[in-house]
Amino acid sequence: MIPRPTAQLQGVRKVTLTWDNMLRVHAGEITPAEAFAEQAASEAMPFPQALSLSKRRHDAPPIPRIPRILHFIWFGNQEPELVTWLRQTVVDQYPGWQVKVWRDKPADWPQEWDEAFERGGDDLVHQSDVLRWWPLLTQGGIYFDSDFYGVRPLPTSILEAEFTGSFGGRGSRPGNRFRLNGKHRSAFCGIMASIPHGKIVTAMVEDMLQVQTQEWGATGMNVLARGIKRGGVHLLSPKHIYAIGASRKGNTWDKAYRHVMHEPKPATECAVHLWLGGKGYADCNAQFLAERTATAAVTKAILNSQALASIRTISGRAGLPVRAFRSRDGFRARHKAASDFITWGVKWKSSWYRRGGTNVLYLENALLSQRSGIYIDHAGYFCDSSIATEPQPDPTHTEIARLQAHCTQRFAWPWFAGGDPEGPIMIACQTHNDCSVRFHYHPGRGKAPAMQALCDACADYLPSGVPVIVRPHPREPNRINPDWLRPDWTLDTSKDVYATLRTCRAMVTVSSTLATEALALGLPVACLGRSAWEGHGVVLECANDYSRLAGLPNWAPEEWPVLRYLCAVMRHQLPYDATPDQVQANASVRTWLERAGHPIQTQTLADQATAAAARIRAANAPQVLEHLLALEAKLDTCKRCSRSRLQRKIIDLAQQEPADAGS
Repeated sequence: MIPRPTAQLQGVRKVTLTWDNMLRVHAGEITPAEAFAEQAASEAMPFPQALSLSKRRHDAPPIPRIPRILHFIWFGNQEPELVTWLRQTVVDQYPGWQVKVWRDKPADWPQEWDEAFERGGDDLVHQSDVLRWWPLLTQGGIYFDSDFYGVRPLPTSILEAEFTGSFGGRGSRPGNRFRLNGKHRSAFCGIMASIPHGKIVTAMVEDMLQVQTQEWGATGMNVLARGIKRGGVHLLSPKHIYAIGASRKGNTWDKAYRHVMHEPKPATECAVHLWLGGKGYADCNAQFLAERTATAAVTKAILNSQALASIRTISGRAGLPVRAFRSRDGFRARHKAASDFITWGVKWKSSWYRRGGTNVLYLENALLSQRSGIYIDHAGYFCDSSIATEPQPDPTHTEIARLQAHCTQRFAWPWFAGGDPEGPIMIACQTHNDCSVRFHYHPGRGKAPAMQALCDACADYLPSGVPVIVRPHPREPNRINPDWLRPDWTLDTSKDVYATLRTCRAMVTVSSTLATEALALGLPVACLGRSAWEGHGVVLECANDYSRLAGLPNWAPEEWPVLRYLCAVMRHQLPYDATPDQVQANASVRTWLERAGHPIQTQTLADQATAAAARIRAANAPQVLEHLLALEAKLDTCKRCSRSRLQRKIIDLAQQEPADAGS
């Protein structure tokens, strides 16, 4: 924490400036002397007068906020896949922000900038050090080096500061050192943030343009260090971004890479610097491509959604990075190579994806309003889903309220409002190649059209005299042959299916998601196929006996089982703009990560270390116990800054083999 200025005024006790007065000084409204005098006067006044004086800033211009722009730089040859993936992990933490990747110098920047840029010749590090100041000066925003791995957003304090830099340990280069709280620290410019044309960044740019040497870091870290010494720079703590250490040695990269790919991330960590320059981008990329990371093969809509970004974030925090691709791009090869897989877009039986022991997280259109988000399940699709195969808890009051609000917002009807008792029965058709029709509806595997079989069954068993409307799937409005329909049936092509549902008395389908939506309205539903509702008693299940259709007009499910089923569906649904917190609360995501051996950490680091020590004592391996006692002795006497490091060592010790523990 940066200390606030204090002063001892004559005849007045010691005065410490408030943050409001500090901001006024920073904005140039008043001088420091005036601020101290005014502060002293306000502290000597009765409370109401002091309060009115402190509100005099209402005419002052607001402190500008950091623009929501992310800047990255990549020069040289073709961008390695590792760099692209790392940049995406950072972008995932800032939904809605503009992203700019600078691949060359601006064509229209001033001559003095061009001279500074060319001063380093072909040295890409020098060119990058110069170029990174240009977007911060002219556009503002946050700059990230290309070898940062994103874990969570940076602290919001950077949005309010004029300029933000970062720092690490003592370092070995005197040029980028400064003193903080009496200790030497090293400035790092891998992450910087600024308002456009701010006083601080302008001063740093003027300093950078005057640098004549080509020494490593002269136009980057050294410039930042001198700016920090001049004052006014907001500093990010090393625990947020340099948790691994600021070294360019190869073993540092190995440690950082292992941390990114396989270890859970502490709650304070926002980004990890991989220091790719220390080992070489080509070698790092080759190791990354050989890594068996989790793979997501999904549709374009979900690939670009914040929901998948949040899934990647939560999985990465747990120590299981995810690489995402479109499902049409080499799906089979990617599935075969992956041990942990996220799928949507290529539909086969649920068991097909699990071949070879693959740990699968299944994604699908939302069952309650498809366009509102995605359905997530760790067990499978349709009748293989956990809703159909695992016990479901009773809904809570919060879940019921969420369901009610969802139905009102998405369908514009009160839940369980019911249809028209004198209205028609709707036959809801599906696409001819629908996966649930092909695999979970007997005629779906035959040569005849599956929807013809649906219409034939309804013609044979629905009571005569009851009006019927047949609704084609909106993607295939012309695939319904009029010869399949009874003469008294009507073909419905209205645009608003939900408005049409409210005029119906019941619905028949194979396994359409419209069935779940009709249940939310309170309509009786008969299904000739199998899906997530199987065994819940909420639909008239006719998969094995089509003659049950005859009783549909007089059948109605009980409200409580329907409510229980719908709340179970809502537990599995996520909106397209789902946040990491929403993803972390999803039970299927948590189960998938647990099966992958990377459970979401809900315990504190101290609790994890205590549990690890208990496991070591239970194993009773002499060498491991001896090592544990030594670590616990250090833990009892160490400073607070070293506690987390020792606690992690205890956790790592519990995961080692006894033969390796003493090494």
